[in-house]
Amino acid sequence: MKRKIAAFILSAMIALSALGGCAPAETLGREPITFTEEELSRETKLVPNPDLTGKLTVRYQNLVTEDPYFCYNVVTDLYREYFPNVDLKIEAVDFNDMPQQQFQTQLAAELMAGSGPDVFFLNFEAYAECHIHPNKMMQAGAFLDLTDYFRNDPNCNFSDFNQVVLDSGRYKGGLYLIPVYYQFPMLFTTQTIADKVGFHPENCVDLESTWKELLPILQNNPMDLPEQSKIFSLFTPFDAPLYMGISWIDYETQEVHLDDPILKKYCTFIRESLSPYLHYVENDMIVKGGSSFYTVLENQSVSLVDVNYCCTDSIFNYNLPYLYLDGTDDVIFLPWRTVDGGIEAYVRESMGVKQNTKNPEAAYQFIRTWLSEEFYASRDTWGQAYYNSVNNRAMEAYLELASEPIVTYREIGGKGVVEEAPGVPKGVTEQYMKLLDDITVCYLRTPEFKTVRDTLHEYYTGSRSYESCISELQSKLEIYVTE
Repeated sequence: MKRKIAAFILSAMIALSALGGCAPAETLGREPITFTEEELSRETKLVPNPDLTGKLTVRYQNLVTEDPYFCYNVVTDLYREYFPNVDLKIEAVDFNDMPQQQFQTQLAAELMAGSGPDVFFLNFEAYAECHIHPNKMMQAGAFLDLTDYFRNDPNCNFSDFNQVVLDSGRYKGGLYLIPVYYQFPMLFTTQTIADKVGFHPENCVDLESTWKELLPILQNNPMDLPEQSKIFSLFTPFDAPLYMGISWIDYETQEVHLDDPILKKYCTFIRESLSPYLHYVENDMIVKGGSSFYTVLENQSVSLVDVNYCCTDSIFNYNLPYLYLDGTDDVIFLPWRTVDGGIEAYVRESMGVKQNTKNPEAAYQFIRTWLSEEFYASRDTWGQAYYNSVNNRAMEAYLELASEPIVTYREIGGKGVVEEAPGVPKGVTEQYMKLLDDITVCYLRTPEFKTVRDTLHEYYTGSRSYESCISELQSKLEIYVTE
């Protein structure tokens, strides 16, 4: 995904992440689910049900393809295998026929009106967050609560899923949106590089300490790169918390909380500590990450890589096998942590069911199929499924798959070469799974981000006082939650 990193993005990002520990934001009406001993002992599996009948429409937007391994085709074939008598209609909208913004806006309008497909995908990529407001749609009752469907399913152990991620789709105790893929901002480096530049990952216990550890690398250019601007080949994720939800808005109480002292503390930290570097970002001098970053680590031409935008499949099936093929065996994952040391994640895609669907059981089973281990059972599926699955067992199965040798393709000396790369060592996959388990907060992206970004930018550039920006922001966010 193309993006331009600008200074005002940095400003809003870190402020958003800093609020992850805000006391008013921790409740959000997302009541924890408790499980009986019977529910916790269930085995999550798909079970054929030829008695399930009726019609079901599913709509998604993506590039229409004839590839039999394309994830939407795989899951629909699987659904038809297990539920053969459901009349399943797939409405695939091509990006080229309808821009994403238009698709999201049209879908939101239909769902709010009680029409549209039974099952739908909300894609939080690109700029879609500006055109759909999932929190307000949950508040308005546009979505079907799927909590009881999960709990009453004898073949589904709800605790097999990442509860923190699932909670991002919860409102007033009900589970209305089911996250399909999610990701958390993360740095990627090797111990060799960390030792060379004097970087100490163990010191990075929260957002501020991480930046303090990174600033000397930015300032001193320990990689001896030829141009001062190129110090940003340390892929510093200025946009690390880019898609975090705005945690100071409580949609149940319609209250906006901007009085937490953490907000001012981090705004001051950003302005005083990072402002000397913002013009590099404004001029787009930062070197972008991209999906194939193994060469820069292999050659020690950068210090760290920001994998905020790098898909899971690319990390484990492309970069890591090459790194190990070339003798690198000391990879370090470093998540960007919140002010209180937690790990925030963001949802890239969610599924839901419209409130007045005529076939709720068939709709629920389609979502279960998408989240099932069976769907993620092959490397071909993961070649199209870009991010972490909310199904923990599916993620474990995928990481086991990543340990197997893989025949892959890469550029060497300007020529394409097919090689057999070793699998990823078990210790690395265990390290990655541990990070997924450590996630403390997960958000759906919301349109208020741009409001906050633009307003706080004026404080960081010195054109307005902090108090003035916060006062205006309070007014704007009140409009967002009450309109």
